[in-house]
Amino acid sequence: MSLRAFFGLLGFLLGLFPLYGLSPEHIKAIRSRTAFIQTFDQVGEPIGTGSGFLISSKGEIATNYHVVQNAQTATVKFLLMKEVFQVKSIVQKSPENDLAILRINWNWTKVSPLILQNKSSKPRVGEKIYAFGSPRGFEGSVSDGIVSA
Repeated sequence: MSLRAFFGLLGFLLGLFPLYGLSPEHIKAIRSRTAFIQTFDQVGEPIGTGSGFLISSKGEIATNYHVVQNAQTATVKFLLMKEVFQVKSIVQKSPENDLAILRINWNWTKVSPLILQNKSSKPRVGEKIYAFGSPRGFEGSVSDGIVSA
């Protein structure tokens, strides 16, 4: 898959999942892979927060580029874990698509990556979706809604 196609698919999937069969077990599984991201300036002061999710066993986290664009350092915490992981690097970024792939030191086997399915279409108006994340620092938030535009 090309980088452009990957970021296009990732942009669709970042936080939005169609309703198709999302059971409480699915929600729990997705929440366990959802990351709370804290960013810091050059003197270590917090400057922002965001959400992302684990996409590879190498410790790669998909997030929005604006979450990390002005940060000097960042940390990642998963909802079901006490550990806080330091972001090692930004592996890939696409400012024009507002997407970034971060890498953390990852040797944890209790949480596996979220499997991204190659869905060929975007959600349609009227389709029910779920959003997973940590808006305004509320870790592990799950919201539902209907696509309106």
